[in-house]
Parts: sequence; C-alpha cells; structure tokens
Amino acid sequence: MQGLSRGQSTDGSARHVSEGRIPPLKRAAAVLARLLPPSWRFPVCGLSASVVGLEATRPLALGKEASPDETLLRAMEKFLGPEPVPSRIATVPHGLAWSRGAHLTADGRVIDPLSVGMTLPMDRWLLKRQRFFPRVRRVPGRVVSLATDGHNNFYHWMLDLLPKLFIALAVGMREGPFYLGDSHPFQRETVELFGIPPDRIFDCNTVPFLQAEQLVVPFLGAAHPPNVFSAAKCRLLAEVFAPLIAQKNSRAKFPPRFVVSRARTRSRRVVKEGELLARLEPLGFRTVFLEDFSLLEQMTLFAHAEAIVASTGAGLINLIHARPGTAVAILMPEECPDLVCRDMAGFAGLRAEIFYGERHPSGTPDKIGCDMVFDEEKLARIAEFFAA
Repeated sequence: MQGLSRGQSTDGSARHVSEGRIPPLKRAAAVLARLLPPSWRFPVCGLSASVVGLEATRPLALGKEASPDETLLRAMEKFLGPEPVPSRIATVPHGLAWSRGAHLTADGRVIDPLSVGMTLPMDRWLLKRQRFFPRVRRVPGRVVSLATDGHNNFYHWMLDLLPKLFIALAVGMREGPFYLGDSHPFQRETVELFGIPPDRIFDCNTVPFLQAEQLVVPFLGAAHPPNVFSAAKCRLLAEVFAPLIAQKNSRAKFPPRFVVSRARTRSRRVVKEGELLARLEPLGFRTVFLEDFSLLEQMTLFAHAEAIVASTGAGLINLIHARPGTAVAILMPEECPDLVCRDMAGFAGLRAEIFYGERHPSGTPDKIGCDMVFDEEKLARIAEFFAA
C-alpha cells in the first residue's frame, strides 16, 4: 500500500510545493532579521526566533466545569493507546498560532511538536510572503488552536485536523473558542455536527495570526504524523461518524449505484462523460454531485452504496464509510502518483479497481489535476467490472 509522504497532500491529489524565486530584498531582510534580538524577529519581520520543544509549554489544567464526552473519550483512548488523552493537549501562555499550522511561544519561538505537517519550515513560508510587522489578533482568555496546514482541503481536514478536535471535545473543551478554518461548507457543517456554536470560531482564513492569553493546542504526537495515510485515523473517523450516519433515516434518498460527477469542477473530469454514463445507466447507475449533499449526507451516500464510480479526489475519503465488499471503480489519469484512494479502499475492505484514462489535454505534464479520456475499450472494461 502506498500512502502520502510528508510534504505531499491530497484533494485526493498530491501537492507539489516549490519555494519559487524569492526576491533579493526579501532574502536581505531575512539576513538582517538575524541581527535583531530574538524576541524582535517575529513582531518585526514575521520570522521565528528559534525552535523549541514541549518544555516551553505547560500541561492542560482542566477545571471542574469541564464535562468530558464519554463516547469521544473512549474512541480517543482506543486511538491513542496507553497515553492519557489530556497528555495530548499543551498550554502555551500568551502563545501565538499561525494559520498554516505553526504554534509559537510569546517571544516567537516555534514549538516543534505543535507545528508538524507544514510543507515548508515556517521561516521559509514567511520569507516567501513576508509582511513586516505582521498583524496579530490578540484574544483574552483561552483559545483552542487547531491550526493545521491544509485545513481547507477536505482530506486533510478529516484526517489531520478532526482527530485533534476530538481530543479537545473528549476532555470537555466544547465551548471554545476555537481557532480553525471556517470558510468552507464542510468546515462549518463539521463544527455544527459536534455542537460548536459559530460565534466561538476564529477563522484561520481571515485571522492569519492569533495570540491568546492561554493558547491550548491538542496534538497527535509522532505516532500519528500528518500528510501520511493512516488506517488508525480512518478507523477513528469511521467509528465517530457511524452513529451519526445511522441516525440518517433517509436511505431511500440515496441511489445504491452512482457515478460521482466532477463536471462542475476544473480538474479530473471525464471528457465525454455522457459516454461513460450511457454504459453504466443500464446497470442501474445514477449521476450524483457531491456538492449537492451535506457532509453527513455524503457519508450516508457512501455508507449505503453497493457500487461506486468516482475520480480520485478528496471526496473519496468517504470510502471509509462504505460497507466491505462494495464495488468501486476509481478513475485516474495515467501515471498519476496519488494512490491514497487505493489505501482507503483497502482499509474499508472494498472490491476496488483503478481505471486509468489518457491525460487531457494530450501531452499535458500535469498527472494529477488534468482531465481524462476513456476510449471504447476502457469504457467497456469499467462496465464489465460491475457486470461481473
């Protein structure tokens, strides 16, 4: 099974990050920043002073008012193993949170165990987009930071951010406020599902830097790194969402056999999709657009499916909710290196096969975001897969 390596991403696709050309003036500014006293480097140039470990943090002190979520607590105890769940929450006095997933001490030192998963070190990202005297939103009291690189991507939101949210909720930190992405429907629907009021959210997308009197940061530790496929995380998500899916009593609304269309998107579309549908409609398939469904409806759609056709993409994280043995045809551009969908299908015990289409436009070097063409022979093979 091939998963993502650190520094890759998925919207089901891999993400290739290039530093690009950094202007000489920005490089000069970075050099000059090193001449500043360390405590000035972040407030003046947006650069970290140094890197530190958990010794710069304090353990979380839960008050008597905390009301643990017993269901989530049991799930997280199973996920984390022998480690107590509260041990995976650190407190940073007057700590700083950056939307790309870094957490810093009050004097601008990056706390390494709380800042994993960035595709480039913090200083390199800030050097690329350097803004002198970065604007920091200062908040009194306690804020739970779930800042995670890739939080606007559905796949990373589910696998890299939600387990950290579950840690906070498990120990009773439901009231927040929380610092996390809140710009996309799936983000807002998730926090609503878990009873977090929208007025207790600071959106990472509009508040790039936040400093709280008491910054509380749940973290997963070295055993559960981000940007890497994890069966343990998939198992956790499936377990937590299973009761919510079971409460969705509108099974008749969801077609048992469906093709997930990407016709409304700009990548990994099937060219002449009608020809594919003409082959599959006689076998009982119907077209669906995932954007027409709420988050929980998408999960329920996959949970009730008996046959699925879908292009590789972040939405295929929903495969973890499908029943074992469900037939799945995954459509992928030829030579596409992103095989996370195969890992997810393997985790769920699905009868899955990848069908590679010719990249479109012909000759494009983009092996991930391009469209796909399936000739008659390949269309016939897809239909035969489900007729077997």
